[in-house]
Amino acid sequence: MASVSNTSPLDPSRSAKSDVVIARPKWSAAILICGKCLKGVDGKAMRRDLKAAAKGRTGKVRIVRTSCLGLCPKRAVAMASADSLARRELVVLREGGSAEAALDRLLPPDA
Repeated sequence: MASVSNTSPLDPSRSAKSDVVIARPKWSAAILICGKCLKGVDGKAMRRDLKAAAKGRTGKVRIVRTSCLGLCPKRAVAMASADSLARRELVVLREGGSAEAALDRLLPPDA
């Protein structure tokens, strides 16, 4: 039987199906936006405003369209981030509202 070096990232005694691989994304934070809410507003403009506001911050921010977050506000969009979910909060941005203010609630100070 061949010996396995101690530097191998995977344990050969387990099957490949049960291995967990950790990947490091190029972005530092993710914002989850309700796809159902985006249909009720000018979704392209809102995403554009959020991306523009996020560019002024340190680190890259990824904006991800998700399925319904369950809040369903009228003429607004429900959003979340890891930081806001840790506080058990969803952030609602009304159409034409300040993307900067939404990002202040969504992202931690260093993101």
